[in-house]
Amino acid sequence: MADKSANRRIGQAGVMRVKAELMLRGFDVAEPDVDCGVDLIAWDHRSINRIQVKATTQEFSQNYCSFHTTKLVYKKRGKRANYDPREVDYIICTSIPLNQYWIIPAKDVASQCKTCVSVGDEYNNKWF
Repeated sequence: MADKSANRRIGQAGVMRVKAELMLRGFDVAEPDVDCGVDLIAWDHRSINRIQVKATTQEFSQNYCSFHTTKLVYKKRGKRANYDPREVDYIICTSIPLNQYWIIPAKDVASQCKTCVSVGDEYNNKWF
């Protein structure tokens, strides 16, 4: 039987990895105490960024990943909704096996359910 908490653990590990990376890059980072639609809020002297983190442990290839860039709104029916760019600034996708990050402005995936990314593309390690 599969561990029902595995997805939550992967998601939380992704949030922790992104939080650590942001801190190493000079940002102060906070995690909301309640689910307000963002996982992290990061700021420095230039900007404040509301961040949704997506993480995967799946290996598609040496340099390619796919992420749901939507939120699950009705779990039983599997209905998903897009993140509102007025509420989320960036969706940061992280591949744990590839040790890579993709920093995607929410407006760039506002109409997509899934986003395919690859190492070296326009979003790969392009931190704000």
